[in-house]
Amino acid sequence: MLKELMKNALFCKEYGLHERARFENQPLLENRLGELRDGTALDLLEPFAKAYLGMFYDIDNNIPPRDRLYLLVDEASVVPIVEGLIAALQQNVFSTPETIANALAREDQISQGYVALAGFDLYLKQAGEISQLSTETIKSVICFHHANSTYHHDDWLTGILKLSSDTAAEAYSEFWRALHAQGHTLLPGLQMILKDRELVSVCRKVILVAASLLRNKRPKELAKILVVALKNNASNELYETCCEVLQHPENMGVRQQVYWHAAAFILEPAQQTSKLSSYVGQEKIKLLPLLDFIHLVLNENEERLSGEAIGELIRMIAPKFTAQTDNYGNLSDITLKVAWLFYLLGTRTTLPVMQLTKKLRRVRVLKIYNEVFDEVENLQSKLATGELEKAPTADSFIQMLHDSGKIKSKKKWSDTNV
Repeated sequence: MLKELMKNALFCKEYGLHERARFENQPLLENRLGELRDGTALDLLEPFAKAYLGMFYDIDNNIPPRDRLYLLVDEASVVPIVEGLIAALQQNVFSTPETIANALAREDQISQGYVALAGFDLYLKQAGEISQLSTETIKSVICFHHANSTYHHDDWLTGILKLSSDTAAEAYSEFWRALHAQGHTLLPGLQMILKDRELVSVCRKVILVAASLLRNKRPKELAKILVVALKNNASNELYETCCEVLQHPENMGVRQQVYWHAAAFILEPAQQTSKLSSYVGQEKIKLLPLLDFIHLVLNENEERLSGEAIGELIRMIAPKFTAQTDNYGNLSDITLKVAWLFYLLGTRTTLPVMQLTKKLRRVRVLKIYNEVFDEVENLQSKLATGELEKAPTADSFIQMLHDSGKIKSKKKWSDTNV
């Protein structure tokens, strides 16, 4: 193998630079060969694991991971080192997710983590079966991936999260809870799980933990997490979490409380309408994030809310946001979202919803939307009688309202040049 590597100019140059390292390492290995092979000499394996993971600044990382070992020891010692790294993975009890999290919170890195990461990578490359490893080892490796910085691409991560979703969910839940207890504000791995559609199974299992831990963190991130939770988690579990969070609103920001109230409302409109209405009142500082959150959820699934629930949202939100246009005559973003609620109401054609529409138009503060209600009732009637087989798109419906002047607008002064 070494002869083949020496044909590579880059390797040959590096090999000459590390002659002293090979000379110093050899007697250390010879005296502890048994410990090395069976994986118990973690202190001895650690520097070789780091070399494998690309952490030595004086070794060119363009050289493949395993080939870097030939720079540090003679050819005969490479196999025992590889065997030792794999054996260490299979035989040792590594740090728990909680211990790894506590070290990360201290901005520390546990040295055995490098042995675990290198050993796991080598184990998989030699066709090792994940099912043959202990659950605790897999959990540790996942957490070490996030806690121990290396220059090695762990291309196995997505695969192990898919194959061992239950174990992965346990690892992240324990890891995140421990980090949160230490005051850590980030949940490593969360964004990857949220974005990767192949990790839906893991996402479903950890999303409630993430949402609960981030109950008062970064409103935009919390809103996205709750949208994913509404899409992927069992409604009864999420509803229980919402109720538990809302029982302890102390130290929670306004937007965070709005999102939790809104999630609870979406899950159980009949039970939560009065609570949501009471909380948001007529305060735009609460109604605006409510409108934004509802828009995020319904963009994922327009059928998520019943016509009755949409009607209640219109009752809460629409009176406080009269239609506005900019200097170019375009409807503002807020107005578009409010008009979209009216459109969704128009597509619901059950008798109770159509009766609710008539009641809403008689609400004094909604008189400004009287002509909009005309079109909502017209759309409901045509869909209910079969005159229309399919509802128009939301964009065309809203544009029709705008073009016909039925959305009574005023200038959005924040968009003017005055």
